[in-house]
Amino acid sequence: MIKNVLVLIFFVILSTLLSNCASEGAPPGGPKDEIGPSILSTIPTNGELLVARKSIIQFEFTEPVNYKTVENSLTIFPALENKPTIKINRNKVKIIPKEKLKENTTYIFSFGRKVEDYQKNKTDGEVKIAFSTGDQMDKSLISGKLFDFKEEKKTAYILFYSHEEKDLDSLIFYDPDYYTSVDKNGNFQASNISKGRYSVLAYLGSFKNAPRFSESDFTAVGFEDFVELESGNDTLRNINLRLHQYPLYDFTYQKSFEEEGELRLMFSHPIDYDKSDIEFNIEGKVLTKNWWFDPDNPLNLNLSLNLDSAEYLMNVKGLIDIYGREMEAATDTILWMNPEIIDTLGAGVKFVVSGTKDVTLDEIIKLQFTEPVESIDNLKERINFIDKDSNDVDFSVEQIDITSYLIKPTSNLKYIIEYKLSALVDSIFDLFGNECKDSVISSSFTTIDEDLYGSISGSVDTQLDLNKIIIGCKSVAKQESIQYIQPEKNGVFKIGNLIPGEYEISIFYDENENGDYDWGSLIPNRSSEKYKDFPKAVSVRSRWETERVDLKF
Repeated sequence: MIKNVLVLIFFVILSTLLSNCASEGAPPGGPKDEIGPSILSTIPTNGELLVARKSIIQFEFTEPVNYKTVENSLTIFPALENKPTIKINRNKVKIIPKEKLKENTTYIFSFGRKVEDYQKNKTDGEVKIAFSTGDQMDKSLISGKLFDFKEEKKTAYILFYSHEEKDLDSLIFYDPDYYTSVDKNGNFQASNISKGRYSVLAYLGSFKNAPRFSESDFTAVGFEDFVELESGNDTLRNINLRLHQYPLYDFTYQKSFEEEGELRLMFSHPIDYDKSDIEFNIEGKVLTKNWWFDPDNPLNLNLSLNLDSAEYLMNVKGLIDIYGREMEAATDTILWMNPEIIDTLGAGVKFVVSGTKDVTLDEIIKLQFTEPVESIDNLKERINFIDKDSNDVDFSVEQIDITSYLIKPTSNLKYIIEYKLSALVDSIFDLFGNECKDSVISSSFTTIDEDLYGSISGSVDTQLDLNKIIIGCKSVAKQESIQYIQPEKNGVFKIGNLIPGEYEISIFYDENENGDYDWGSLIPNRSSEKYKDFPKAVSVRSRWETERVDLKF
């Protein structure tokens, strides 16, 4: 009996030991594994020449690798006609091509930065080898940086498209000839590319051996129309790009529909209301400022109509999308049912100011209604804008749309002054005849103390035309706040009126001299303007000039 029990215990212990040995995960106990796998050896070796055309490619790693991350991330340049077989045995990966490799050709077998161990630790750098089936190998190198890249779960890629046998205005419909991933700082390096002319794009989106472009993805076009490797040993540096969302299709009118007693017009892209000069025409009658937009639905434009139930011919034009594309005039037949909407509540209204203190001297105030209101002919007379001593502030009023107006001081405000605004809003009615909820509204704010300001000065070192250089200064705390200036003819610049804090400096080359950064386009393929940002933030203190911020561009 005792003998049988001892035998049973022995087999239980042996089974447990064998189970632990067979596990692909981390061994129990000890410090947590936070280091990804790296390459121990490869067959053939990196840079090897005269590799047999019928070869098995092998990677040996420092630890077992997750087979799913290996199978899903292998890329081969130039591509093979048939997908190779991949065999994985713990830390060894074998790639077995189903065809002979081409003669006198440089091959790249790469897993990018996607290989993981079983604790989901990724490799620190790119996992790849390059070799040649001939007695020479392409040793070219292209490096640069992807600007505006913030490290996240998705990997960003730099794509290289050969100009051979491609429609250069439709590159996104081809698979790239080569690609490489960027590191966490946006830097990239692609090597062993064969000589030729290439267009360079960047891509941050769905990627499985090739990008799948969509308008929701962030992409980038190069600062130059193309790069050229004149031999297999060329080196090209500072091939930089800047991430952006690009339209893949034309800016068009989509449809209209009635909702809550209003006509909604839907478009293919978000509208840039600052640059658009919108005009609606119903049966030949032009409707002025009869529209407004909802920030929560940037594809929609809303229209208030006082029409009988019937079909009407509508025309809309003057719209520009956020990508700078102007829409062609659109015509549509709308069915207006003149629905009976029961609305007994008047519109709310308020002044919109950037803050209550430390307001800048060029502040523009917005008067915002919560819903469309009837035309207000005497709005300026209803507004009282004074300083702390009851001195009137001269201003103009500009209607944005049927729900909002801008109040613009005709000259800059003064330092450290409390300003007060009030408006009589009684007898202002919404489109259902309801009077505003309030009869008077008010607001106040204090402008910034001049002594709080600091400044940044320096110089620009460039071979480009200084007359086309534009410097951007963006607050780290308020990312939407950015100031642009141009340097003097000798390259010296000074950025003043800066609130204390950290600032990011950027610079771009305004090739077309329109004052705006030109992002280029994917379709047709058009290069963007040259750009560079400087990763180290500049500190600004009150009553202090941060000097010698020198920019090499």
